[in-house]
Amino acid sequence: MKYLISILLLIPSLAFAGSDIFANCAFTQECLEGEACEETSFEMVIEHADDIPFVMQTMAENIEGYVFDNGAPDATSTLMGQTKTATHLLSLQAGGAARYTVHMQGPMAITYQGTREVMN
Repeated sequence: MKYLISILLLIPSLAFAGSDIFANCAFTQECLEGEACEETSFEMVIEHADDIPFVMQTMAENIEGYVFDNGAPDATSTLMGQTKTATHLLSLQAGGAARYTVHMQGPMAITYQGTREVMN
């Protein structure tokens, strides 16, 4: 987590006007590629925005992206966004589980495991 926060703090965060909170995610496990998983405390807010399907909002950056699901209430929703340096993939399970993976240049991946709470 310390590594990702260090990277993300270098990127300015933008506020999105006219957006609605869809879900809050809380991650308790962080797994760096090639290393053992560790406990963490990392949160993310998922918002619907006026001009794009959603925004994944962290304390360091906002990632715009798209939703992929089959529309069934018990299906997994997958949210995918791209920044200049990474691909972001968030899976939200109907049962409350959340998985967030950041694929960076290098290659390197960081995976977060936690839960989500749908707000609307």
